[in-house]
Amino acid sequence: MTRTSCSPVSLLRRLSGLVFLAMLPLGTALAEIHVSNPWSLPLPPTAVNGAAYLTMMNHGADPVRLTGATTDRADSVEIHTHVHENGQMSMKRLADLELAPGESAAFAPGGLHLMLLGLTQPMVAGEQFTLTLEFDEADSQTVNVLIGEQPASGASHEGHNPESHNVD
Repeated sequence: MTRTSCSPVSLLRRLSGLVFLAMLPLGTALAEIHVSNPWSLPLPPTAVNGAAYLTMMNHGADPVRLTGATTDRADSVEIHTHVHENGQMSMKRLADLELAPGESAAFAPGGLHLMLLGLTQPMVAGEQFTLTLEFDEADSQTVNVLIGEQPASGASHEGHNPESHNVD
């Protein structure tokens, strides 16, 4: 039986390769959630609340649940949707939003949106801010949100004013 010796450098390379392989399953969920077109409307400097919009797609084999979001631009962020009840349109807070494999969700004015409560800075056209999306069973994902008019590929924001909503 022959015995081979390992130099410290060779041992370190092998160990780092094993650590890398062990970490792969932890990071794969992030790659399976694709976020596109994050944006927000510019608002008057006196605005207290705002909203962020985006499109999210689950490319993975398992359901993914959006559980919340954070940003330095607001005191808190909530997942909201609009509902029509008794001839009135109002907002409803959602505890989370689940995306099945292959499913997408369009966050757009008049529908799903991320409500920015207690703005800490004005929402000025042309500026950007970071928004971190938090998922159950997946890594959080940080995106840059552009403050401006809606991207061409999104839905219309006609008649939407985040300051005028009643929240359940």
